[in-house]
Amino acid sequence: MTKTWRYTQFMLALWLYMPLVRRLYEWKFGFSDLQPLVVLPLAALLPYAWHMLKRERRLCLPRSMVFIFWLWFGVFTYGLVLSVFNGHFISGLYTYMLFILPILPAIWIASNPPGTEKGYPKVLSFLFINTTIISIYGIVQWILVPPWDGFWLKNAAAFDSAFTFGNAIPFQIRVFATLNSPLTFSLFIAFILLLALPEFSLSRPKLLFQTFVWIVALGLSLERTAWLIFAIGIILYLVFSRRIRVLISLVVFAAISIIMANTLASDTSFMQLMSNRLQTFTDLDHDISYRARRELYATVLEHVPESPFGQGLGIVGQGTKLDANVVAIDSGILARLVEMGFAGTGIWLFTLATMLVMTLRIAKRADLNPSLQRAAFAFAGLQIAFLLAESSADMHLGLNGLLLWMNFGLLSASSTKLEPRSNTASIRTTVLSHGTY
Repeated sequence: MTKTWRYTQFMLALWLYMPLVRRLYEWKFGFSDLQPLVVLPLAALLPYAWHMLKRERRLCLPRSMVFIFWLWFGVFTYGLVLSVFNGHFISGLYTYMLFILPILPAIWIASNPPGTEKGYPKVLSFLFINTTIISIYGIVQWILVPPWDGFWLKNAAAFDSAFTFGNAIPFQIRVFATLNSPLTFSLFIAFILLLALPEFSLSRPKLLFQTFVWIVALGLSLERTAWLIFAIGIILYLVFSRRIRVLISLVVFAAISIIMANTLASDTSFMQLMSNRLQTFTDLDHDISYRARRELYATVLEHVPESPFGQGLGIVGQGTKLDANVVAIDSGILARLVEMGFAGTGIWLFTLATMLVMTLRIAKRADLNPSLQRAAFAFAGLQIAFLLAESSADMHLGLNGLLLWMNFGLLSASSTKLEPRSNTASIRTTVLSHGTY
């Protein structure tokens, strides 16, 4: 495995464990809502840019990926320019980096097919192992609530009135493990579960144990968005692949769910929380968060026509932590409408749709490579689930964006064997010519 692939493991470890390091630091030295530790994972993506600049003349990518990359880069650059004119440059730049920097490892992966065949399986194994470690930590967090996590929960709740991570006492906390929120953690687990879907087999006890741990931790997060993504991803994978083995896996999932329910039954307060979350799927009118989001949609959609070209990145979303004059919106679609207007949101959705179409085309062409075809089907199901979840969360940035782009880069690298050499080009030459996509 090359140095760059080993560095990729280090970079992923930063994303997965830096929030915990931050909490330990704050437990020792005092709470702060934003620290330099927050941007270290983003900074760890910059060496990929330097690596690509060094091998610019040999950086050959599938034309479809180059097309998608320039669409993504262009629409968010437009949003950043708007943020400069509207006085939100710092928060806009932070948001810009959350969307743009995660694409850099994907470009490197897609331009290095031989290395991908050798390096990516080890990175995938690294992800599976660390997801298991993180999930076990999450289960321990639910049972014991380590003092550094309890300290952070209490201070974060005092800082943010909308804080909904549960109580900092055993069996009443919504698990977030080593990450920074139940939503981030649960989306990561759902992503890994769907990524591992093609590999599920009753003859692989190690993976079945890992799956059990992941699903228990996913349940303890009490995050309905991630539950829905997981369910939708499985259904779509079944529709695309029509594989009997997945049906067997669903039986295993059902058994795991029963075991999990019996495990949680010992604490009645948490079971009540779990029951309340499940009931909201059929009784949305009595769900507080659903009513609040419905009101938010009505308010935002009413005012979007006042700024049809957008107000710039950083006006809503995660970048708001850097600017006291903006508000938080937890819907990706609403955030894009506010930030980039109707045209920018349309290009953003078109880019994601193009990525999905390319994934399905790769699956269609991979009849002679069942492993690649299964991976493409699972990834396509995940992309659709993520698109549907944009109504309630910002899905394609940060850690989620990083994993999504890395997997698209992997599929693009693998697909180069399925298409003629003429369908690949360097980034510089493809800007001047139109390839197939």
